[in-house]
Amino acid sequence: MTDQMVLATQKWLNKTYVGRNGCNVVQENGRTGWEVVHGLLRALQIELGISVPSDNFGPGTTARYQAAPLAKPALKGAASNKYAILQGALWCKGYDAGHYGDLDDHYDDKVAAAVASLQADAGIGGDGLTVSVNLMKALLSMDQFRLIPGSGGDASVRSFQQELNGGFEAYSGLIPCDGIYDRGTNEAVIYAIQALEDMPVDVASGYFGPSTRSHCPDLDYSHGQVSYTGAVYSDARIRRFCRIANFCMYVNGFPSGTQADPFPEKIDPARVREFQRKYAVAETGRINLSTWLSLCVSCGDTSRKGTACDTRFEITDAHVATLIANGYRHVGRYINGGSFKELRDGEAERITAAGLDLFLIYEDGAELAYFTEEQGDR
Repeated sequence: MTDQMVLATQKWLNKTYVGRNGCNVVQENGRTGWEVVHGLLRALQIELGISVPSDNFGPGTTARYQAAPLAKPALKGAASNKYAILQGALWCKGYDAGHYGDLDDHYDDKVAAAVASLQADAGIGGDGLTVSVNLMKALLSMDQFRLIPGSGGDASVRSFQQELNGGFEAYSGLIPCDGIYDRGTNEAVIYAIQALEDMPVDVASGYFGPSTRSHCPDLDYSHGQVSYTGAVYSDARIRRFCRIANFCMYVNGFPSGTQADPFPEKIDPARVREFQRKYAVAETGRINLSTWLSLCVSCGDTSRKGTACDTRFEITDAHVATLIANGYRHVGRYINGGSFKELRDGEAERITAAGLDLFLIYEDGAELAYFTEEQGDR
């Protein structure tokens, strides 16, 4: 479906910038997509004095924009192509910036209202009078800040995404608020944990590394862990950790709150045990480090004991003894892939004679073209 103001944005970009270095013709179809978004980004870079524009809002663009962020001018009628770029970006994001029929080069009350609406949807609030660098990055992207029909977005997840933006933007920047739990939201959760641990912004990484682990509190909290600065966590701080833990429980399929309060500020031990049971974590009913890792990291707690393994290496008598001594009971070996990785003659008997279970692995499809929708339906 053609959006007339997206179409107007595309026409304005072509009229204003085609022929300038690095600016390509934007298809005039009235549909938002990367092509028009990148066109707006390149236009902004030209206005910022960047001689070779690109499709990346990188450090150079960030530094130049931060030096003079867009703001509603005090002088009525002040004009700038940057204001037209802002209008177009708002329209492409679905916000009514006014100035119907064609973009113009003004930042007035209607544009400010659209900016304020986006700020509210992003969870950061504001009066729309200034466009921060993070907000401009969000505008010049395909990130969404509302629930999109048919996308599978969850209203409770969106609410927490807004909370992450409102409380931890300095750490994680602005993440989408579309109700979809994705890698960016997961990283923002880890940033939030690091922020609550009092880790400085320039130290926090969004990675659940050794320092984050050492300061991550058990819930319920018994003063066993302290913050990055060595302080015991306050009750108020622990309640915020509990909200994050319950959000992680929610997106992992173990909600512990209500519709009105989906992420409570206390832990439900019974629900935690259910999660721990499903993911083979020691059933303590507490959010300990192993449980935090299982909630927040795709590989979980890699230091926890397991009973199954697989390998491309031949299982020798020495390997069998080591596996049994460490509690392993199930071993996977490949039956294809060449002599480099395949099960060897006599190896199956060696494994099973020691009382270990053997499961066989057939692995194929090393080419990207193999992974089609049709193949996935088989």
